[in-house]
Order: sequence, then C-alpha cells, then structure tokens
Amino acid sequence: MRSVWAGCGCRRFRRTGWDPIVGKAYVRRLLESLPGICKVRAGQLLADLDISERRRVQGLGARQKERLLELFPPRT
Repeated sequence: MRSVWAGCGCRRFRRTGWDPIVGKAYVRRLLESLPGICKVRAGQLLADLDISERRRVQGLGARQKERLLELFPPRT
C-alpha cells in the first residue's frame, strides 16, 4: 500500500511536524487521494483514529500522526 506521506515530504513531516504545502490540506482529502481509499474508507479511517472530518494535516496531534504513519508507513 502506498504511504500517505509518499511524495509529500515524509522525512520533512517527521522532522518538523508538517510540510507547509501538505499541512494546509484536510486529512480526509489526503486519504481520499490515495489509490484504493474511497470516501467511505477515508471516513472510516478518520472515525477509527478519532480524527475530526475538518482536521488539517498541520493540526494533527502527535499520537494521531503516529497512528497514521503506522497504518501507512513511508516507502523508503
């Protein structure tokens, strides 16, 4: 499965907390942009991870980022 953060500065995301471009995107939109993740699945993931529908990437807490990265590990 492709990483959520592949191609959007994953190393930078881990180091600084967020990429300025990706940080402004909604987490739901970012998930929906991944192959194999439809609107329904993105909603289920957000509910499972206890992330608000209107949360932006830069507004994620440390645990939320950690759990997303566990689900979608970065490709190296």
